[in-house]
Amino acid sequence: MNENFEEGPLKVGKILKTFGLKGEVKVLTEFDVPDELLEIQHIFVELPRGGKKYLEIERTRSCGGRTLIVKFRGIDSIEMAEALRGLELFVKREDLKEPAEGEYYIFQLVGLKVIGREGREIGVVINAIKNPGHDLLEVETRESRVFMVPMVKEMVKKVDLERKIIEVELPPGLVPEKNET
Repeated sequence: MNENFEEGPLKVGKILKTFGLKGEVKVLTEFDVPDELLEIQHIFVELPRGGKKYLEIERTRSCGGRTLIVKFRGIDSIEMAEALRGLELFVKREDLKEPAEGEYYIFQLVGLKVIGREGREIGVVINAIKNPGHDLLEVETRESRVFMVPMVKEMVKKVDLERKIIEVELPPGLVPEKNET
């Protein structure tokens, strides 16, 4: 594992609600590709009264976007599933596979400063969105304006996880001006 994976558990999703009568739940994942959740062996929830409960994913199916319908082994009724509603799902960072060269998890990009020419700060990454053509960085300026940066080599020049910055070269007009809404 490289030094960019910090210590401590990582939130990978949240159980939104029950689904059906047989123990399935609807989960909003933190992954841009929800099926990455399947590759994790040791997933757990932190219980409201303290402690952890480890869960094993039996099966999943897509529900659109970053949402999955998940069946955990041993959770076989709506009553058991209801007890999980609203809980966040966590993993140990070391249980995540290292992304391929030039690929990143959303959690690695969110919060990074976006720096333009001459080191000028443009904004901060608030989300990364998987797109068929290329991924998009959702960036928020200091003035709370949000815009998208395509993750293409012509615009994203360098991602430096250690320094927590993304160096970009953006075409004129991509960053919203102060008087735009």
